[in-house]
Amino acid sequence: MIRNYYGPPIVPKLSRRTRFFIFLAFFAGLCALVPEIGLFRLTFIPLSACLEIWTAFTIISFTIHIRLFWKRYSVSNALWLSVLYGYASAGLPLYIFMATNYYCADNKTSQQTFGVISAQVGQGKLSPNVVINYKGLDKQLFYPWDAPVTKYKSVTLSIKKGYWGFDIIYQQDINTGLSEQ
Repeated sequence: MIRNYYGPPIVPKLSRRTRFFIFLAFFAGLCALVPEIGLFRLTFIPLSACLEIWTAFTIISFTIHIRLFWKRYSVSNALWLSVLYGYASAGLPLYIFMATNYYCADNKTSQQTFGVISAQVGQGKLSPNVVINYKGLDKQLFYPWDAPVTKYKSVTLSIKKGYWGFDIIYQQDINTGLSEQ
């Protein structure tokens, strides 16, 4: 803080490089949320594990941002900005975690067949899906809009072991269970 003898202290502005990295982390984290949803659909990562990773990096990002914003803004604005930037920029490390688990998986696949617990025809913006149980985790598998998911009796999945230990779906085949006509 620069001391001003003729008025209140002058707070130094953030450098151009610091502002660039703040906005880069913010927008990269927001943009990473879109492919992150696609990767989440193809992996058997529990939602609680993803939220734990996101919360951990949100706390780290929040402390970095609060130190940058504390002297430059009012208390309420510094808190709101730090929370906003913290949540948004924490999406990037979560995407990196999910992408390395998916793209750096083992080459060995195993075929496993699962019975369909429930099937939902596309409602609103949600595409047709079936629910299977994989090692105690209920997983939704999404299909194209024209797929008759109510006829599905079982699903055969090619599963690989992910880099971080979470299994991934490599390929999926549908078994209708109907007699051939």
